[in-house]
Amino acid sequence: MKKTFGLMAIMAIAFTAFSASAQCYVPQNTNCYQPVVNGNETSWNCDTNSDNCNQQAFQCCNLPQIAQNFVNQYYTGEKIATVKYDKKSGNKSEYKVKFASGQEVTFDNKGNWKEIEAPYGYCIPDGIAPEFINKYLVNNFPTSGINELEKEGKGYEVGLTSGQGLLFSSNGTFVAVN
Repeated sequence: MKKTFGLMAIMAIAFTAFSASAQCYVPQNTNCYQPVVNGNETSWNCDTNSDNCNQQAFQCCNLPQIAQNFVNQYYTGEKIATVKYDKKSGNKSEYKVKFASGQEVTFDNKGNWKEIEAPYGYCIPDGIAPEFINKYLVNNFPTSGINELEKEGKGYEVGLTSGQGLLFSSNGTFVAVN
């Protein structure tokens, strides 16, 4: 027991030295695996056989509350497989949450989603895409769903299950087929 606690304390100190803005507190008696640090990226894995895997992942990686709320709202029933924190300069750091189903969501350092991906041929959850994108798809691509959705500086990039890509401005104007 003392050896385990000592290792956890050393890892917490090492991680704190790595990044003062994101600290990893691995709660005892959870199914969180120890963080892996690779350059500016830190990864946490979670035991997807655990019934409270998502809550453990939130605790393990200090995921921002906005991102936790998003996961709880749109990915009910999905289990988190990994969470990665990529520390970048300025406010460019991001979290990437990967679910056991293969879906992935990238969040900015505040917890706002930036990019959402589903495995090939599958759709992202309903309700995430802005309504103007949904209306455009119903009228122009009624047999396609959204496989990828990315917020860009001036709009949205949408990947469809049919393989086509669409671009929209932030105010909802269709820009191009990509």
